[in-house]
Amino acid sequence: MLTLRDMAAEEDDRAIGWCQWYLLADYPEYERDVDGQPGDIGIDYAIGDPACTRRGIGTELIGRLVRLIREIHPDAGVVVDPDATNVASRRILEKNGFALVDERIVPSDETDTPMAIYRLS
Repeated sequence: MLTLRDMAAEEDDRAIGWCQWYLLADYPEYERDVDGQPGDIGIDYAIGDPACTRRGIGTELIGRLVRLIREIHPDAGVVVDPDATNVASRRILEKNGFALVDERIVPSDETDTPMAIYRLS
């Protein structure tokens, strides 16, 4: 069973990943770069243990994170920008109802690769 503790994802009391959320307004350059709306929340996440991929854990992780955010900020949009080539991450977001906004370089991400900007309204 997946448990979130202090934003760490654990399975059977073993750390397998992490997640975090933040107010986009706290990062105005990034907020602008991803077309954030007032009150939007940004998220980041990763499953660090390769043995835990392709088992639905990432989908569950994002689902739980979104539910937590909705408890605290019920009307906020949620924005995330995985690497555009990260097909697995993109599928996880789409399974959780996120819609693709755009694919482009996000200057404040400090990478030269295009990112896939997703939003959950």
